[in-house]
Amino acid sequence: MRAAHRHFVALAAVLLLAACDRAPTLPKLNSHDVIVAFGDSLTHGTGASSDTAYPAVLASLTGRTVINAGVPGDTTASALQRLPAVLAEHQPRLVLLCLGGNDMLRKQSNAATENNLRLLVQSIRASGAEVMLIAVPEPKLFGGAPDFYQRVAEDMRLQRRAEGQPPQGRPHPRQRRRLPRGRRTTGRIPARGGRALKFLLALARLIDALTERIGRIAIWLVLIATLISAGNALIRYLLGESSNAWLEIQWYLFGAMFLLGAGYTLKHNGHVRIDILYNRLGPRGQAWIDLAGGLLFLLPMAVLLAWLAWPMFHEAWLTHEMSPDAGGLLRWPVKLLLPVGFALLALQGVAEVIKRIGVLSGHLVLPHEAPEEEV
Repeated sequence: MRAAHRHFVALAAVLLLAACDRAPTLPKLNSHDVIVAFGDSLTHGTGASSDTAYPAVLASLTGRTVINAGVPGDTTASALQRLPAVLAEHQPRLVLLCLGGNDMLRKQSNAATENNLRLLVQSIRASGAEVMLIAVPEPKLFGGAPDFYQRVAEDMRLQRRAEGQPPQGRPHPRQRRRLPRGRRTTGRIPARGGRALKFLLALARLIDALTERIGRIAIWLVLIATLISAGNALIRYLLGESSNAWLEIQWYLFGAMFLLGAGYTLKHNGHVRIDILYNRLGPRGQAWIDLAGGLLFLLPMAVLLAWLAWPMFHEAWLTHEMSPDAGGLLRWPVKLLLPVGFALLALQGVAEVIKRIGVLSGHLVLPHEAPEEEV
């Protein structure tokens, strides 16, 4: 394992020195510039001591500040989630990107891995840093690096060659600041609109965090409902006793799982999607479909259902409605789940709409997160 790490360090050092001195497409690093090694267990140094992991050895060989941001087991999808925090904390000038091995081990599709690598590169460049992509060989006896690494690298070079041409979309942030006022592209979002969108994206992150917490609660309700159901069955068959209250609380919890988990499922793209064209489109095309679906269907329907469900809860609350079965429970708590659940779904729908606007304006890159089951 140590020998493998020495070879990996030597290769990375050669690539880094080439990036600093010979490659015209990468910036020359100053002594105070920070390098982030971003990857999985290969970067983390699993099986080796901390001082023999390749970022530590690379730092000693080059005299540079090299941050080890490797997480064992990391995939390209999970790396997209943690990348913004790493970039914000360290503000690197160069990122050594070494990911994809765990995607291959988990049999993820090459298309999804390639797409995620492109999104990682875009996010790194959007932060003002440059990126060096390190290919990972396939987990085979004589496996070489998959072709998608070469495709991503070639696309990166094409983008750099095209920097002198008229931009097709949003220009790079530093390039945009260098343009004279009269030559700035007319298609970019004005500064005021950009600030407003950043505020909305921050709001979307808060909604995502709230949805994630409520979703975790809904997940625990599955375990609670299972234990209650098993307990009821054991007591009924062993002791010959039963309780309507315990039977009703099972379907109370069942309703809570679905209604409180609807927004969480939307956030993770877990709802049933009957797809004809969606997966054939690129990120912008998918963002347009999600935006239209959210504004025209999801938000109006969720708000309407929450509004219609509120009088049902209000009447049950005022009349202290009880279950018609002996020993049953109050009805208003379960009826409260209806407006609350659809309101939370609408709230997450607002976050998803904001995020799609961020994608279309170039302020946000979303990870590729395929549904659990495609229909």
